[in-house]
Amino acid sequence: MNTTSPWVFPTTFWPRSKARFPGRLWMLIEAILILSYTVKPSPYRPLLFFVPIAILVTYSLFFTRMTNLEHVANNDWGMACRLVTIFLFASTNILLCDVQRELIPIKFVKKGGKHKKDDDERGEGPSRGRSISEESFMTRLKWGFSLWFNPRVVNFTDESTAILPPRPAHSTRLSFIAHQLRSALIIALLYDVTGIIGRANPYFGIATPNVVGYQQLWRLGGFLYGLMIYSLLQFEHKLAAMISVGLGLTRPEDWPSLFNSFKYAYTLRGLWGSEFSSSSVVIALMSSCVCFTQKNLASDVQKSGANILHASYFSQKLGIPPKSTIASFFTLYLSFAMSGILHHAGDAMAMQSITRPGAFQFFMLQAVGITLEDVILRLVGAATTKGESKASLVSAKENVDVDVHSKEVLPKWPVRLVGFVWVLLWLTLTLPLWTDEMCRNGFMRQIPQLSFILGVWKGEWAPEGWQPVKK
Repeated sequence: MNTTSPWVFPTTFWPRSKARFPGRLWMLIEAILILSYTVKPSPYRPLLFFVPIAILVTYSLFFTRMTNLEHVANNDWGMACRLVTIFLFASTNILLCDVQRELIPIKFVKKGGKHKKDDDERGEGPSRGRSISEESFMTRLKWGFSLWFNPRVVNFTDESTAILPPRPAHSTRLSFIAHQLRSALIIALLYDVTGIIGRANPYFGIATPNVVGYQQLWRLGGFLYGLMIYSLLQFEHKLAAMISVGLGLTRPEDWPSLFNSFKYAYTLRGLWGSEFSSSSVVIALMSSCVCFTQKNLASDVQKSGANILHASYFSQKLGIPPKSTIASFFTLYLSFAMSGILHHAGDAMAMQSITRPGAFQFFMLQAVGITLEDVILRLVGAATTKGESKASLVSAKENVDVDVHSKEVLPKWPVRLVGFVWVLLWLTLTLPLWTDEMCRNGFMRQIPQLSFILGVWKGEWAPEGWQPVKK
């Protein structure tokens, strides 16, 4: 046995000796999570649901192999991220809160605490003002399934109104579907162009060559990795929206965009706050590739996500004064640490090594970058938006760059341009710590390779590999 090999995941089991991860085990874990939302409140919920989920997730991550899973995109990486996401969901909704008492669909509530009569007539809402916990099992099961499919808790009383993008304002389902289809085609084109450029990037190839000279500028193209994932997730989300609304399962207003505008990404806080907080600071952002588009780990009973809720919980237990600078920094770093752990788990499963992945370092450096921004902006008094001022580490809940619904006045373009350059340079510096090992492990090959442009141009509908462009 080669003693110089990286730490195998786990150390006592070689990948070939592990059992193949069965799809039915994944379905079982998902079913237990849904059932935990369905049963009536009980002090035994942690024992009955959280413990089995924790055991099954641990077994899956450490004692199975997940290569060539037909039912999962990005197979081992995506599935591992999804399993950690489920674990965090269970921790949030089983250990830290009582979802049936704390989460109420907005459509069931009117001024004065009354609910809509027509919801009762359709059998969708709590009857006669009762709590969902008092309803029949089938009503609670439907409620639990809706919560499982809607982790951003859109249309619940605790939805993240401050960071969710504006709701679609379409008068008819047909107009909504037409708009989503048009947007999906534009995003597909963006994904196509990004893929073409990315395949020419020598740093995205499996065997990274000794890049010298001007070719080293390809490092500036590292952000294309995130842009590809962004495009893929947006496309999946819009496809799911069209299907759901088209079948009459949901309404257009139930589908705010997955992300906010990139106009706030001139600071790292804006990038990771406004752009991605609608999906909870990228916790499981890419794990939605597992299959279920909306299943990014988003907020449940707090405005800023499960990661913020966990951070607030531990902050309280440690006796850190709320709304203090220490509490804000604690929340910031713990939130990114959770993001790093989640993505590190996916990388570790894909590489079968705990030491090779660099996801944790990457996410922690984003917190460091945000800290540098805060210090510099306070020292030099740089022009920021009104929303940013409110979000400058004042409290645990204010971890986004702006309130997207406020009428903020953005800095002038020269200021924002400097900010965009700063964000690009920081990502260029830190992203390789994560992506280099992933690319060497063939991660880019697992991303869907379809190209309409190359198909029409050269007949290459499914471009091969991620290899450096030939000189």
